[in-house]
Amino acid sequence: MKKCLSLIMVLLLLLTGCSSGQHTASPTPAPESNPPQQSGLPNQTETDPSSLKVATLIPGSPTDGGFCQLGAEATQAVKEQLGCEVTIIEAATADKMKSEAETLAEEGYDIIFGHGGQYSSPFAEISGEYPDTWFVTCGGTEIQKNQFPLNITFEESTYVAGVVAAMMSESGKIGMLVGGDYPSYTKTTRALELGAKSVNETVECMFAVLSNIDMNEAYETTMSQITSGADIIFSNSNEGSLGSIKAAVDNQIYCIGALADYSAEAPQSCLLSCICDYNMAYVAAVKACAAGIEKSDILFIGMADGAVRLVWNENLKNKVPQEVLDAADETIEKIVSGEIHVPTEYE
Repeated sequence: MKKCLSLIMVLLLLLTGCSSGQHTASPTPAPESNPPQQSGLPNQTETDPSSLKVATLIPGSPTDGGFCQLGAEATQAVKEQLGCEVTIIEAATADKMKSEAETLAEEGYDIIFGHGGQYSSPFAEISGEYPDTWFVTCGGTEIQKNQFPLNITFEESTYVAGVVAAMMSESGKIGMLVGGDYPSYTKTTRALELGAKSVNETVECMFAVLSNIDMNEAYETTMSQITSGADIIFSNSNEGSLGSIKAAVDNQIYCIGALADYSAEAPQSCLLSCICDYNMAYVAAVKACAAGIEKSDILFIGMADGAVRLVWNENLKNKVPQEVLDAADETIEKIVSGEIHVPTEYE
């Protein structure tokens, strides 16, 4: 996987393991990882992270059981692990993203996270006015002197999930649902389809985008995919994911959890979950800013760092053929080693 070394070399020297931000599901410890060797830190003055004020803007409820909650929990991890002063604010529209970020910068916040790629452009319009504040977006494309995207390569885990889904599907049809038609969402389903077709070129992947992210629409959309023959479903749609999982449970088919471990919500349906450790990523980004960044660039963090992984549902794992388990392990090894490159949202 291609790395942007000017920022990554700060990150990977500073990465420390921390538990994944989970909702109601049982937390799963992150495995120990072996950070790649780096050439050293930029020649800048380091700042004590505990002295920093950190804010996170999220596009929805901090208790949505999905993406926004993970962002809120990651911010709390920054407070607990680094001692930073933190605040979390809901900001869903572009105007509010800008106004809230401006207010925070004027109040002296050192780092402002925008939890989603949609914050990239609004932040870019104002970041130049506040040179003493770091603006960090979770996804997005804008790079300024004091702004950069934090990119968690969650798509690596969904590629592996695609391998599993294609091998486990009896109908040869997989349902895929996302909460928005933009790269940070669609990279996950694109990777899942690539993984599925790597082991079964004829597999059919049904793709749908929600017009409104809610459980009811997700349930009905997933039901339509199931009616059309899908016997394994994947839903990456914030709170809508729970609606998709309910459809899988009602129809007694397998589903794949996104972002956190959903095996507790669907012990007889959630075959495995793709885990995205925002806690680790946010803590690492704050440490990188505190250490001093020579040049802003995309900050990638993924499976090789332990921030992206898969968790099997132990209630169902004994029903998975050994050849499927072996294929999943082999695919993970190839992704970590770089033998398999999963396209990011920037490709």
